[in-house]
Amino acid sequence: LRLLDAKEDVAGIKVEGLPRDEIHAELDEHGQAADIVLIRPTPKGLSHSYLQLKHSASHPEENWTWSRLLTRRAKTKPLSSVLGKLAGLLKAVKFEGNFSIVTNQPISASVAMDIERLIRSDIKPAVTDVDLFSKLKKGLGLTSRQVVTFLKAWDLTGFASASRLMMESEVIQRLASMADADARDDSNLLQKRVATLMLPESTNDP
Repeated sequence: LRLLDAKEDVAGIKVEGLPRDEIHAELDEHGQAADIVLIRPTPKGLSHSYLQLKHSASHPEENWTWSRLLTRRAKTKPLSSVLGKLAGLLKAVKFEGNFSIVTNQPISASVAMDIERLIRSDIKPAVTDVDLFSKLKKGLGLTSRQVVTFLKAWDLTGFASASRLMMESEVIQRLASMADADARDDSNLLQKRVATLMLPESTNDP
């Protein structure tokens, strides 16, 4: 949809896979952390935004806490948490670009305040934040400087995103403002195309 909107600066979107370029050529399993990659042109070249999708139909009100963000998905893999995987991806691309967790669930207010405070403190956290900072370094597999860089690259606007029903309505409304044809038909075609791109066999499709 962003590609169709003249007001957006998105020049390309990659679904369920990474762009086929030199930057992402040898990321291996780190690339699995991104469900969608938004590509934007900048004066210095292309910029990438890595999105991880986490929709919950059963518990939309549940907050994203540090515990949820840092809990391992595999006990034998120290960096298998939601944030651990994203940290691995950002580190692999040398912290070029930014990332977002796109979900209908909100981020815990304390987590948002912690992030703001840690960024402001840089690599010298306040005494009350030393334990959290150490926990992040261990849970993300990053150095002190890399943790701060990682937090600065985190776009928090993806939390508490609109529900799927609201998103579908927005798609139809926006398509209707851009085309004279039946907007719902266009929406259905777009939905089918995205679904096709998300199939395993479509990983390398542009």
